[in-house]
Amino acid sequence: MMEVLAPAGDMEIAKLAFRAGADACYIGGELSARAYARNFSRGEIREILRYAHGFGKKIYVAVNTMVLEREMESALSYLGFLYEAGADAVIVADMGLAAAAHALYPALPLHASTQMGVEDARGAAFARKLGCCRVVPARETPLDVLREIADTGMEVEAFCHGALCSGISGMCLLSSFIGGRSGNRGRCAQPCRMAYTLLGEKAYHLSTADLCAIGLLGELHRAGVSSLKIEGRMKRREYVAITVDAYRRAVDALEEGGEFDTEAAVLAMQKVYNRGGFTQGYLKGGRDVTYPARQNHMGVYVGRLEKAAGRRGFVRTAETLQKGDGLEFMGQSSHGGLTIGFADPTPGGWQIPLPAGAKAGDRVFRTTDARQMEEAGQIGERELKIPVNMQLWLAEGEPARLVLSAREQEAEAAGAVCQQAQKPMEEGRIREILQKTGGTSFVLKTCQIHWAGNPFLRVAELNALRREGLAALEEKIAEAGRPYLPEPGTRQEPEARPAPWNGIAAQVKTPGQARAAWENGAGRVYFAPEEYTESALQTIGREKRGEVYLVLPPFWSRADRKRLNELLPWLREHMDGWVCANPGQVEFARETGMPFVCDYWMNTANRESASALFRAGAAGITASTELDQAMLREMDGAAAEAVVYGRLPLMNLRHCPLKKQGNCGKCGHAVLEDRAGYAFPLERAGIADCLLQVCNSVPLWIGDLPALRAAGIRSLRLVFTREDAETAGRVTRAFSSAWRAGQKVHGDGIIKETTTTGHFRRGIE
Repeated sequence: MMEVLAPAGDMEIAKLAFRAGADACYIGGELSARAYARNFSRGEIREILRYAHGFGKKIYVAVNTMVLEREMESALSYLGFLYEAGADAVIVADMGLAAAAHALYPALPLHASTQMGVEDARGAAFARKLGCCRVVPARETPLDVLREIADTGMEVEAFCHGALCSGISGMCLLSSFIGGRSGNRGRCAQPCRMAYTLLGEKAYHLSTADLCAIGLLGELHRAGVSSLKIEGRMKRREYVAITVDAYRRAVDALEEGGEFDTEAAVLAMQKVYNRGGFTQGYLKGGRDVTYPARQNHMGVYVGRLEKAAGRRGFVRTAETLQKGDGLEFMGQSSHGGLTIGFADPTPGGWQIPLPAGAKAGDRVFRTTDARQMEEAGQIGERELKIPVNMQLWLAEGEPARLVLSAREQEAEAAGAVCQQAQKPMEEGRIREILQKTGGTSFVLKTCQIHWAGNPFLRVAELNALRREGLAALEEKIAEAGRPYLPEPGTRQEPEARPAPWNGIAAQVKTPGQARAAWENGAGRVYFAPEEYTESALQTIGREKRGEVYLVLPPFWSRADRKRLNELLPWLREHMDGWVCANPGQVEFARETGMPFVCDYWMNTANRESASALFRAGAAGITASTELDQAMLREMDGAAAEAVVYGRLPLMNLRHCPLKKQGNCGKCGHAVLEDRAGYAFPLERAGIADCLLQVCNSVPLWIGDLPALRAAGIRSLRLVFTREDAETAGRVTRAFSSAWRAGQKVHGDGIIKETTTTGHFRRGIE
């Protein structure tokens, strides 16, 4: 049956999650994608592993960030600690870390994080080659594709509840480029939760509602999902208690064929946290996942404020309100909220205190349910106990002997020598002493007492025997919970190969841009059309004056893959290669036998990752756009292409705020404007399905070409989106001339916009 996998931001929440019914918890330590969570120290990891394994539970440790070259040794050392400590699995995002860890610790289970970008069965096959036994597919993956992934034999861990990323995980640079806090490094500032203006409408256009798939558990099970993942390592304990308890009961009902009140469970989970209700996400193929009116906890609607007199008012509602409830009052916007200190019943509703801004007619939402908080506390107080069987041997003149068994383990303790009893020992009293297991993880299940002669043992001696036996059994169970650890393997020095390509590549959307780039010094074109139609491809084919690589979008759906296969015969004949953005595309490109370049979306930041991609057949690698000059130099030319110009796409959206607004088809012209007035262009990038890209408000311009060459860069990429052919030509000519001459190039007089050097100077944490 499916595993219930809970988030745990600290020790107490992990224990609470297990008491609520979780089969496993995922936690963070070093190099976790929740850098601002409390996370677990090494000592705490040992402690929670011992606790979990004692109850037959599991702990997965997230080490799911992009790893810099300078961090690889320490990251592998940390995984060595987790291996020795007995972690049940490590969740990894970095391809190089996965490959190197598998070589060193082949018995350490590795789970491919959603940050790795596995979107299909081919991506799962790639993750398997890295050494992973489980994948967490992109949240955008529908049920039918989850089934295809499960059919490869890989375990599938699917998100079932909690916050949804607006952009595709592992392929979001918005926080990184506008605020310097990299999501790929666990420091996302969540700019997607901010308000933006789109075609005159200010709203939370990128903010997603929370996922709730509790009504789809049967379909998830039939799709081959092994583990149900609840999001929320930074959520409060009540959220974990209520949510885990609901999914535990739902999974048990599914397994046992019992009844489960899904509607009541959904309401309970909405009370504890929801952003504009719940969504089933992309599981059923839908894409209506945002709630533009609000970006934080909404609570549950309870009624309307009918009368307001000063700081007291009447709420008409059929719900029961009580002291300690948190209420929020909503008109066109929030009029404030408070935790009520009293609630007086009145016919048709309740008299309650009001915040200063509340007005008659306001809708009233309960954001905290005091009764539910009590229930969450009760869930947290549940006891986890291991039933233990005891056999006690008492014989005159012999040491007392206690044999204990639980969880297929057995332990034995020897006590004091039994004396001859002046008064026979009472069996009931002995059982009473043996069942005093308080303060331990055990509860007495059965007890057999074997007598020889007329033995006597003092109460203190019997207590000591019980304590010694339980401690020995606890140690046996903990030891059994540690996996067998063969000797670590040997790490080979990464064998990254230099890429032969040396020139200017222009990524274009139109044939006009391509023509201008070729005429002004580009040796290669990366074609990223807005429409992947045969006519568009044939047009670029007719314009061809050098190599043309087709850019594959960062997310490709089943319909995208079908369209690509239909075009494949023509593409083999007229295209020179591919630009791949995710692991599945690497496998696809390898199968075609055509050359391919790995895009910057693959977050290549160390030589191990580059080596893994070269082993997969890559002809070249574009370095992560988050690396600074020193970080690039440490790569030693392994990722030899750098993006130096363009309004870089920062987010990739499977949902469309334009379509939600009723303005489908206006991508390519529309912008999202933030509160500071910066405008982020929206561009289409899908093959058959829509994929919307949010581009940077200012173009990248890295003009210090000598520094790039000194850092090991051997080719440059220029990214053109809305530029006309004339601008594309000027930019290409400037970079091409400076690259050949070994000089710096400045944007003054070439483009009008203010530019940014991105991370080349400032780097990332």
